[in-house]
Amino acid sequence: MRFKRKDSQTVKILLLLLVLVIGIGYAYLTSNLSITGATAVAGNTWDIHFENVQISPGSVEASTPATINPSDNMKIDYAVLLNRPGKYYEFTVDMVNSGSLPGKVSLVDFSGITPEMEDIVDYSVVYTNNNSPVAVNDILNGGSSKNIKVKLLFKEDIEEEDLLDVAEDLSLSFEIVFVQSEEDE
Repeated sequence: MRFKRKDSQTVKILLLLLVLVIGIGYAYLTSNLSITGATAVAGNTWDIHFENVQISPGSVEASTPATINPSDNMKIDYAVLLNRPGKYYEFTVDMVNSGSLPGKVSLVDFSGITPEMEDIVDYSVVYTNNNSPVAVNDILNGGSSKNIKVKLLFKEDIEEEDLLDVAEDLSLSFEIVFVQSEEDE
């Protein structure tokens, strides 16, 4: 049986469409799954979030106090004016894992420090129970919480020529990103 030219073009188009559909299906099945917020998977749940922000005594007054971002419950936004060496803004917050799956820190991120301020301020995030830094790969077990302290400090050992002529009101964000862990702490 011989194919006519029109039939062979139809077969080529069908083969091309088949390869395209298989490629799209493969890409869809191998894409990464990113979960934020709360979800449940086969009896397990994922719910890691911040709770209970407390401003530390002695902190400078914030133009926007530290608050948990309502659209991303693992991000805290605030704005402060640090105008003299030794001044600081500090708060504590609970990292809470209300789910059953353990989470692992994949990112600790600060944003909003201007290039002019980078050399004259220090930023730190530590666990309040032992003052060790919060670090990538730290584990937060399901059903547990850890209290952390976040501090932005205007360095005290600043040379006169390094001081800014005009103090900056910094709009800052602090965020911790978790991924699912295969192990408990």
